[in-house]
Amino acid sequence: MIARLGRRVLSLVMAADIVQAAPLPDYHSIAVHEGSEWTLKLSFVVPYSVSEVWQVMTDYTHMPSFMPDVTESRIVSGNEQVFRLYQKTRLRAGVFSNEVVSTRDVVLEPMRSVKAHAVGGTAKHMDTVTTFMPEGRHTRVVYESSWIYDGIWASFVTDDRVKQQAQSQFELMYDEMIRRHGVLTAGVASERTAVARSAHD
Repeated sequence: MIARLGRRVLSLVMAADIVQAAPLPDYHSIAVHEGSEWTLKLSFVVPYSVSEVWQVMTDYTHMPSFMPDVTESRIVSGNEQVFRLYQKTRLRAGVFSNEVVSTRDVVLEPMRSVKAHAVGGTAKHMDTVTTFMPEGRHTRVVYESSWIYDGIWASFVTDDRVKQQAQSQFELMYDEMIRRHGVLTAGVASERTAVARSAHD
């Protein structure tokens, strides 16, 4: 009884601590687990081209600048399409925090998919596949992940918490897409104005 109450309280505190960002359009997710084995599947559609979405979601070097809980992110070896990625992510719950470390081998199929396999870190096992599909002028993102995690917080993690954490992370990426699209649009408008003035002169 006390253990269940403790898990419920911590789950509520953790949910309240998630950074708020722009809601994702057409967002759907499902998380299931058996013991310490977890599976997460989600999808959403954003009103930007595959190129714009890809540039944000594969910008690993700059992720800490637009995802505050990613405290470190760097490519340690490889090339532009096949590389090893090292990241540290902070999971927060009120006054408590836990650092999750991951080292993953990443394979990019440009503008189509990102596949990652954990080779070290907090999780005993982790595989993810992210797929990018154009839908007119929009892009559908499909994310699938499976992992085994039995760290100190494993007993406190719930299906809802996993979904909330994932949604928060992708919403922060969506915020960055919005920001970059605004900068791009402003730049194009400024360039067109300059060209028009030059032609008039």
